[in-house]
Amino acid sequence: MPSLKARSQFYTTLATLEEAGVPRVRALQTGLPHGFAEPGRRISHALQVEGISLHQAMGHLPGLFSAFERNMIAVGEETGRIDTVCRSLAMWYEFLRSVRGKVINGLLYPLVVYHAAAVIIPFIGLITGRLEDAQAIRQALCMIAIPWGLLLFWSLFGKMVLALPGVAAALLHVPLIGGVIYRLDCARFFQAFSMGLNAGLGTFETVTLGAGACKNPSMANRYRRIGEIMRSEGMEFTRAFLDGATARDKASMIPALMQTGEATGRSAEMAERIARISREEAETSIDRAARIVPTLLYLFLAGYIGYQIVLIFQGYVGEIKDAMN
Repeated sequence: MPSLKARSQFYTTLATLEEAGVPRVRALQTGLPHGFAEPGRRISHALQVEGISLHQAMGHLPGLFSAFERNMIAVGEETGRIDTVCRSLAMWYEFLRSVRGKVINGLLYPLVVYHAAAVIIPFIGLITGRLEDAQAIRQALCMIAIPWGLLLFWSLFGKMVLALPGVAAALLHVPLIGGVIYRLDCARFFQAFSMGLNAGLGTFETVTLGAGACKNPSMANRYRRIGEIMRSEGMEFTRAFLDGATARDKASMIPALMQTGEATGRSAEMAERIARISREEAETSIDRAARIVPTLLYLFLAGYIGYQIVLIFQGYVGEIKDAMN
């Protein structure tokens, strides 16, 4: 699977060639980044031989192009603004790349501290005589393997876990983590919402498109319900958003900014602003977590070491009493 950087470069290249008037069949065979050269030739061949549209040809490669990408390209084909859509998709994947990089950087330091603790704790057990050599090594290896095992489990079964009833909604209420998930999905939704509006997509269709960009199923379903309310009751986005809104929704800047956008005809601009603010708030929360988690690990490690020192001292006191008796 190509990286987010390569995906962004792919759409930037397509947008540039479209703007320059290069035929699409030729553009798909010209200077595409790693991971897209062969798929580009296959899509180009499908356009020539089968006479289908670009989004239909991309549909032949569902493992490479998501439904979100195909839907955006379809909008660009309908409105004649493929270059604009490709630019938006390039910015979208740069945005996702930035978010992913921030999350990874935020987790690096806590992970280093945890691995240090995973070595120190068994070592203390070894020098206090509580553990044998083999036991200390096994304990250290098990502790080191835990986060990587959880990461592997989540990569394989994360979607299945989130699909279980109540799990996705419960995650939104976990302190700190829930706020990060909420803000990241708000950023994803409103960035996609802005892209859809700029590409000429209708408001209801744009809400559906944005819902598909959310990672948390509970958040995705929330925005889908907003779209259904808009379609069935003829509401504008802000009114539908406030219908059944959570305390977190009401406390956010979303209703005020979107109401201003609807009143001034600048909904796309306001949605993009919400996406940017939500991403910045998520990054702030990640930075806070990156400071809090190591502190908690330090406190736990200090408490554990102190506890072991007390046990050693008690052992010495017991030996002295036994000797005196």
